[in-house]
Amino acid sequence: MHVNHNLSQTRLGVLLCINGTGILNSWLRRNIGSDLSYNDMNNMAEKVAAGSDGLSILPFGNGAERMLGNKDAGARITGLNFNIHTSAHMFRAAQEGIAFSFRYGLDIMKEVGMIHK
Repeated sequence: MHVNHNLSQTRLGVLLCINGTGILNSWLRRNIGSDLSYNDMNNMAEKVAAGSDGLSILPFGNGAERMLGNKDAGARITGLNFNIHTSAHMFRAAQEGIAFSFRYGLDIMKEVGMIHK
C-alpha cells in the first residue's frame, strides 16, 4: 500500500529502512564467500550458536541512517577472535546485527507512538 497524503486525508508514512542490510550480505559474499550462494551462507550461519561466540556486526555501513538521526555511524565488527571465528560466524553475526537494527527501529517507532505497546 502506498501512502498518499492530501489535505482531506492525512496520511503520513514512516519507512523503517536499514541502509546497510542488503549491502552487508552482498559485501560478505563478495569478500568472504565468493563461491557461496546466499542460501549456503544462511546454512552455515545456522550452525553457529546464537551470539556468534562474541562476534558482533552492526550493519550501519551504507551512509547516513534516518533512524540514527541522519548520522553516518559506519558498520562495526567487534569481538573478532582470529582463533575461533570463521566465515560462518561472520554470516551469523551479520544476521544478528540486522535483526538487532530492525528491532531497534521498531523500538523507536513504539517510543513515538506509531506502534502500540
